[in-house]
Amino acid sequence: MAGKMKQQLGGEMEIDQLRVRDDLEEEEEDEMSWMARKLFLYNVTIGLYGLDWWERYLFSILYHLSLFLLIHFYHFSFSFFWSNSVQ
Repeated sequence: MAGKMKQQLGGEMEIDQLRVRDDLEEEEEDEMSWMARKLFLYNVTIGLYGLDWWERYLFSILYHLSLFLLIHFYHFSFSFFWSNSVQ
């Protein structure tokens, strides 16, 4: 197989160049942007990496909705009781 590749590519020099090019492409693929890294950490920390894409979206929507409602009701109840006790 390697001999056939050498014949097709024209020698050992081009195969070495291809190996170097493959190594550079692998290094570029290993680097993640800041946002991709945060998304990856979110998926691993919460345990979403084993779910399908639609299950992850559904879980995220429900999680953020419940967090919003919790903060909203906490703020409402705090402001309601605070305003009654001041008067």
